[in-house]
Amino acid sequence: MLERDQVNPVAGAADDNCALSVGAALEAIGPGDTTGTDTLARYMYQCKVAVQRWLATLELSEDARILCEFVDDITTATSTEVVFAQVKTRDRGSWTAAKVLAKGGGLDSLARSYNLAKAAGAISLVRLELLLEGPEGPANDTRSFFATPTSATNAQRTSLKKLGVAAKNVDDFLARLRITPQYHARQSIDAVTIKLLMALVPAHSSELESLYDKLLASVVAAHLGACASADPEHPLVLPRVSHCDLRDL
Repeated sequence: MLERDQVNPVAGAADDNCALSVGAALEAIGPGDTTGTDTLARYMYQCKVAVQRWLATLELSEDARILCEFVDDITTATSTEVVFAQVKTRDRGSWTAAKVLAKGGGLDSLARSYNLAKAAGAISLVRLELLLEGPEGPANDTRSFFATPTSATNAQRTSLKKLGVAAKNVDDFLARLRITPQYHARQSIDAVTIKLLMALVPAHSSELESLYDKLLASVVAAHLGACASADPEHPLVLPRVSHCDLRDL
């Protein structure tokens, strides 16, 4: 809390009472609109997911790369496949099929990505992923849809059409879709990634934390399209990481 320095009495006041100290005044006013803070936390969560995706390129072909904020939140590309991933956060409650099929639920963005790839003649290369922070709801229609999108009910298929997927393409869209609920929470994703780094790089915990910070900084730069990203000539791109890269960072 800020130091409570006393200020002069309010000029023209009818009594001798002092105005609130700065600290007390701020406490009384409260934080106000915290939308910006919440937005930043969600943005950083997406960047932390991208770090994990970047590390996963260790297991992919030499030409693998991550593209940040390119078509979708996180795009993984190789010479044979493009994976568009949409990341959604949730503070409370559970995810349902109805929620992900609503505007802003994630599948609306993936529907746009699908249509872009379709129009470009590149749909044969595309997979779609929806990563959900938070649990799935208990309803059978939700669990069935999340586990096997191709089992979507008629009502769910109708919702997809409303999101912009043409009726003739619904089956193909669902066949390319994977939904992952209960993805690492904001409170635990740092620890999960550092544990992953422990298996990749023999180092002390402080060194691993420093390495994680550097990886995250590169991802943030890529999201911003900044020259400080891992590939300054292509600032949105994170080229495939190698064990040597991790040791040299």
